[in-house]
Amino acid sequence: MDWEPASQGKHGARRRSKRRGCLIAAVAVLLLVVVIAVVSRCSGGDEYGDLSWPTSGLATMLPEPPSDKGEVTIDSEDMFSATIGDVTDEEGTAYMDACEEKGFTVDVERDESRFEAYAESGERLVVTQYSEGELNIDLYAAVEMGPIAWPTAGPGALLPAPPSLTGHVNGDSSTRYSVTIGEMTQEQFVAYADACFAAGFSVDYSKGDTVFSADNGAGASVHITWDGGGMMSIGVDVDQQEAATTPEAQTDPAPESTPAPETPSTQTGVSADFKQTVDSYEAFFNEYADFMEEYSSSGNPASMALQYASMMAQYTDYMAKLSALDDGTLSADDYAYLMDAQVRINQRLAGIAG
Repeated sequence: MDWEPASQGKHGARRRSKRRGCLIAAVAVLLLVVVIAVVSRCSGGDEYGDLSWPTSGLATMLPEPPSDKGEVTIDSEDMFSATIGDVTDEEGTAYMDACEEKGFTVDVERDESRFEAYAESGERLVVTQYSEGELNIDLYAAVEMGPIAWPTAGPGALLPAPPSLTGHVNGDSSTRYSVTIGEMTQEQFVAYADACFAAGFSVDYSKGDTVFSADNGAGASVHITWDGGGMMSIGVDVDQQEAATTPEAQTDPAPESTPAPETPSTQTGVSADFKQTVDSYEAFFNEYADFMEEYSSSGNPASMALQYASMMAQYTDYMAKLSALDDGTLSADDYAYLMDAQVRINQRLAGIAG
């Protein structure tokens, strides 16, 4: 979920374009993984290729799987994902045991078909056993953290400082502040949510053991989640008009003879049209994920063929709309808003592919 705004100017725009293009392509690849995995389970397919287990990267943290049939679908610095075939329930259970013995012992959640846990170093592992003899493995890289200073200006200043200041700032702009905080307990998460409520984020609120979201009635909204592994994620958004009234850091006034130069781009904040496009894009993928879950568990997937075709047509339309956006007009806030949505979409699709 890390992003850093590219530098301004035409070269920065090119970097934003290239990176956003790669992320859109990643969604397309991940969507294909979802389709292949779900259709394979729905069709009862039992043929798998020979598995080539990596000898480097995240995969080295895992025990070797109990079968030499399957495929590695994602192998990057940020995530490793593999589907293993011809695995009995007993072998799947034994593999989950082996993962725990390998060090995935933090915040363990486990039942007969699913194992989820963190390593002490912060990596998150999800192993899912399916009745068709298929084992899915998803391993997410740890979030790099260090000491942070809580902001005294901008959207972040609207929230109280959390009890831990070890974390990773994902984005800080005039309209959005996003950070992952480490060295937390779930009890501290709940207490922090209460502190945000007391600080004025009490409009249209939703509060639970793992999530808190609310507005402050003055154009700002917050979304906080307990991620497990001692981590919580915080995102606070301020609409473009309200951004002008958020706290600003105190600085010495510039001399009248040396006014600040104008930057090539005058756009700041998330533009309304762009926000609407990204929001509808994310809403579609949430709808798509819901459909694929139903499609996967349906006893009669053929009856959903027309709806499936409709979903794929909508997917093509949304990808075309995103590709048509003019990268040169995107502000850092636009780009940050897209990156946050992209991370959530990737995580949702990766869960369905599992």
